[in-house]
Amino acid sequence: MTPRITPVELAGDPSKPVLVVGPSLGTSVTALWSATAELLADRFHVIGWELPGHGHGAPTTDAFSMADLAAGVLACVDRVLTDRGERHGTFAYAGDSVGGAVGLQLLLDAPARVSAAVLTNTGAKIGEPDGWNDRATTVRSAGTASQIAGSTQRWFSPGFLEREPARGGALLPSLRDADAESYALVCVALAAYDVRGRLAGSPRSLRRSWRSRVSTTPRPRPPRWRRSPSGCATGGSSPSTPSVTSPPPRHRTPSPA
Repeated sequence: MTPRITPVELAGDPSKPVLVVGPSLGTSVTALWSATAELLADRFHVIGWELPGHGHGAPTTDAFSMADLAAGVLACVDRVLTDRGERHGTFAYAGDSVGGAVGLQLLLDAPARVSAAVLTNTGAKIGEPDGWNDRATTVRSAGTASQIAGSTQRWFSPGFLEREPARGGALLPSLRDADAESYALVCVALAAYDVRGRLAGSPRSLRRSWRSRVSTTPRPRPPRWRRSPSGCATGGSSPSTPSVTSPPPRHRTPSPA
């Protein structure tokens, strides 16, 4: 079932091109992206979207796939573009972890809509199904607070919270306050998510930025998504369309997941 996705105005004004940014599992888009969005406000109208049950997003009890989630994001963006008088227009995209996976799904399912994308700490398959299903079971029984200790270790480099407590003070409460069932349903969607077989024919240039310390997403082979003259994905990590942004700055921290 396609969830209804909530948009969040982050920065910039409607006279500028739209940049859509996607959150990570357990974070609100405001907590994760607001600082970066302010840095981009002179160039973009930055619009975030919320995962179901996260931040301003409405909780859900209906299962969905990653393709469903991407379709919901596209419908959300279309509402924003329609309000701007740009119905079915194009937009740039940046996403981290599950937000990056949604970006990849958009590039595969609606390539003509995405003008440029940067997807970080993500992949065409993330983790293993058993791990995601086990996490869903844990969260359903013990709540999202059960994920705080492990997420703190994965998200932040040593000493970061002491140096910048305000950022941790925004991200960790967004995890604690996330709706448990909605969080679990994202885990279930990630368990089934695997689009590796669709990459070879991808018509849209794509850049992946991988950090050296990520523990929540698998370390990939060298990035191989760059549009060739034939329009197919080839080796390399530099896009033929402009890159949009880098991951939200958290002092070399791993992706929330």
